[in-house]
Amino acid sequence: MVGPLGAAVAAAHLLGLDVTQMRHALGLAASRCGSVLANAGTMTKSTHCGLAGSLGLDAALLAKRGFTANLNVIEDPRGYAKAFFGPNAEPTLLERFGPPWRLVEPGYAVKMFPSQFGTHFVITAALEARRRIPDPAAIEAIEIRGPVMSYVDRPQPDTGLAGKFSFQYTASCALLDGAVRIDSFSDQRRFAPDMVAMLAKVRVKQLPEIGAAFETMHVEVDVTLKDGTVVKARCNRPAGAWGEVIAPETHLVKVRDCLARGLDGAAAERVIATVDRFEALESGAVRDLIALVGPR
Repeated sequence: MVGPLGAAVAAAHLLGLDVTQMRHALGLAASRCGSVLANAGTMTKSTHCGLAGSLGLDAALLAKRGFTANLNVIEDPRGYAKAFFGPNAEPTLLERFGPPWRLVEPGYAVKMFPSQFGTHFVITAALEARRRIPDPAAIEAIEIRGPVMSYVDRPQPDTGLAGKFSFQYTASCALLDGAVRIDSFSDQRRFAPDMVAMLAKVRVKQLPEIGAAFETMHVEVDVTLKDGTVVKARCNRPAGAWGEVIAPETHLVKVRDCLARGLDGAAAERVIATVDRFEALESGAVRDLIALVGPR
């Protein structure tokens, strides 16, 4: 809903648009906004951000060439604010737009696991518990307590990909495998016998008293073993959360897992070395990088 607008503004800066041209770009982009959360957990979800970037760039390019739109598209009685937020929309919020910028304060987040960010709390707690469980076969039951987030309460995800949005599934991956990687979300892993059995042992409690904001929420995991032992773990803030520094080698574990989907080891290391000095790259090196990671 906001991606095309943000992309239009970013592209407008890169293209050197003046104020009026940028307003036209926003007018164009406002007519290209929208996606549906029903696609969370499908391949379509991953296209949302790419499509938003494409539409925003297209709007800015058109505005640069003289294409016009409503200059007051946000606050117009039939504009963006009313369309998406109804009669109580407050376009005056734009008057307070400015520092502190969220990118700086509290800073950006790095997703250390390839799944919805709320599940990172569950994964972190489950991995902590896993270190104190010598054999996953000894697990009798799992209870997860967290905030009210209906879209991540998926006891039986239809596919491995849908498991990215499941507290139950991501906890099971962490407890069974001691790691959560891209291959954790394949259909093969989702329907493996040990995973099917583990999912049947998981119960999720969503508690209103736990706030659902990522910056303040927490998740607790209790793992009951067959001998009656209860292993408890809690995550208040997963690695990679806003403003938190991550050791480069820790981050590169996920980076290499991602790059391995399409590159051999040598090419992946070239990408890592090039991106590490991205700010100093000349245009030719940027073209080489795009060619290296582009479609084959």
